[in-house]
Amino acid sequence: GIVEPMSEAALIESIRLELSAQRALGKETILLTPGNYGESFAKETFGLTGGVLCSNFLGDAIDFAQSLGFRRLLLVAHAGKLVKTAGGIFATHSKMADGRMEILTAHGALAGAAQKCLESLMECISTDAAFDILETAGLLQQVTASLMEKIDFHLSRRGGEMETGAIMFTNKRGELGRTKNAGKLLEALNTEKQIGCG
Repeated sequence: GIVEPMSEAALIESIRLELSAQRALGKETILLTPGNYGESFAKETFGLTGGVLCSNFLGDAIDFAQSLGFRRLLLVAHAGKLVKTAGGIFATHSKMADGRMEILTAHGALAGAAQKCLESLMECISTDAAFDILETAGLLQQVTASLMEKIDFHLSRRGGEMETGAIMFTNKRGELGRTKNAGKLLEALNTEKQIGCG
């Protein structure tokens, strides 16, 4: 396809405009996905459509949603993006911040991973490779649960009065984890869809 160059400011403004349009339709719950992977996963797994793509500007999108009066926000994102949020990173482009392996290694250490395992995690170049190491060590579920707790904490703090939640997935493994209230947010999105708010 043709790629049209767009400034960061223009992209951020397009996110705000799309959120405004969704709010104008009467939506109180918004689905956010960073990109096409999240959009496809949300549609194929949960039957959700009509979300807003926020690219690497998760923090801006959350701030906009809050200021527009959304009551609830569900983030569905690939682990490559969402792991960063477990470290409080809301500008997820690698030129701004990465920290994925540092965050995964820290959670691995909290789960009791051996030194060799931690060293291997730090050397990974992808979250998929890191999850393979954690699975081999028998720590994947524990680390994922730990990550989701921190993601929940940071989203909640950034979202203020909005109820926030997240579902993390990989293309290889499908759903890896969800925050404690993600199921409730999925229900809210489906209810609004059925009553014609989007």
